[in-house]
Amino acid sequence: MIRVDHLCLWHGPRTIFRDVSFEVPKGQTLALLGASGSGKTSLARLLLGVLPGRHVKTADQNGDGFRWSGRAEVLGVDMLEAPLAEQRKLRRTDLSLIVQALSDALNPHQTVFQHVAELLPHSRRRTSLALALCKRFNIPERILHRYPATLSGGEIQRVLTALALARDPQVLILDEPTAALDHGNRALAVAALSAGQAQRSQLLITHDFDLAAQMADRMVILHDKQLVDRGPAVEMLMQPGGRAVVHRTRATTQRGIAPLVPGPEPLPTSPSGLVIQRLSHQQTGTLVLRDISAAVRPGRCLAIFGPSGGGKSTLARLLCGYERLQTGRILWRARDEAQPRICHPQELALVSQHPHRAMARHMSVRDVLSDAMRLCRRIGRAGHDVDIAGLMQRVDLPHSGAFLSRRAADLSGGEAQRLTIARALVSRPRCMIADEPTASLDSDTRDTILKLFRRLMAQEQLALIVFTHDPKVAEALGHDIRFLSEGQLRLSPSGVAA
Repeated sequence: MIRVDHLCLWHGPRTIFRDVSFEVPKGQTLALLGASGSGKTSLARLLLGVLPGRHVKTADQNGDGFRWSGRAEVLGVDMLEAPLAEQRKLRRTDLSLIVQALSDALNPHQTVFQHVAELLPHSRRRTSLALALCKRFNIPERILHRYPATLSGGEIQRVLTALALARDPQVLILDEPTAALDHGNRALAVAALSAGQAQRSQLLITHDFDLAAQMADRMVILHDKQLVDRGPAVEMLMQPGGRAVVHRTRATTQRGIAPLVPGPEPLPTSPSGLVIQRLSHQQTGTLVLRDISAAVRPGRCLAIFGPSGGGKSTLARLLCGYERLQTGRILWRARDEAQPRICHPQELALVSQHPHRAMARHMSVRDVLSDAMRLCRRIGRAGHDVDIAGLMQRVDLPHSGAFLSRRAADLSGGEAQRLTIARALVSRPRCMIADEPTASLDSDTRDTILKLFRRLMAQEQLALIVFTHDPKVAEALGHDIRFLSEGQLRLSPSGVAA
């Protein structure tokens, strides 16, 4: 079981949360809900014993780094004060974590099959048992011999789920376990996580009320640095006139952003902007993209919508030059009907799904932007007149000295994502590539980022290609919505948001 008593956490002078207490007995799932930046993941890292810092007896708001007080027990072991050897033993046997689709949670030098097989004892049946385990957790055969760098977010999520559940842990911590998954794979993941649920304690960390309703027995709400509400999930989510905080939060998260309804616009035969011509790509002998052709004009967005494993992340990496083109061309046409030229990868900028992993954690906000400016000047993509204050204003971030001095690791999810957008703008890109840019964010923060993309398109005539499995994101940004499945790009099916 999990037992947390009067847990407090500080970072430098800042209180992250205080006086947090809850229990998760065997056979139950507790959903911990809260907005991005509320401290949910830090709490999970405390329970795992992997948050760097020190234990203090009383409130210490003048120290450096992370400090904590209280107790955080997992199966009777206080993970805040137990010896490292005891913590490691617990993590190897009875305590597992499923994080949100992070490729760096996997060994980059091992294939998917090697990751799964090393969990099993050496025997003549090891290969067949590993294959059965992959099938059980919906890992397709086509990715078994691929490396993490070539997997989509949804494929990584399925691998992480299999690795966490393979040893039947007694305690399972789930940190946004389905955010990277499309609707079909999400249902399969929920089914896998529900199997054996009665034999373990589960802490579900999420900002997704629908997922909490599907999986949780009880819920607690982390808001304004403390637990503000708790109770049975059914009562808190279903009953009319139920808990005020939950209903206020639900109303906020369901407000959303209105779909983009572009006006009719006759396009020339050869429009200006980014042009993708007959792009195909193979991985480990398998054709993952087939004859992809598309175009996006300045000031407009091409939304590429589709399920996990359909080729979205591979196409995003090819466009940005992170993988070598095998077949096809990526061009830029300066004006309508003009002759296109080869588009250099430096003219495109990537905004990733996991902004904290896209920046050095120890660097300050100012250092992140200054480093990008130095690199861009070296390759001739930015002049010496880039104004940091103006750049911050363009992405709705403070430009005070205190904020510019904050470490990237200490930013909320929304702040970190806006900083990655600001960093991308340093190079004055012609086109921005956004790969699942809102999947890790709560609904309010997601809408803020979507509105920012809309404004950048309108005011700066920036071309945008957004890859997503979320139909709301596709409809909110896409002037042109295409469906990518099994490596082929098609016109979007009707009723994409259904």
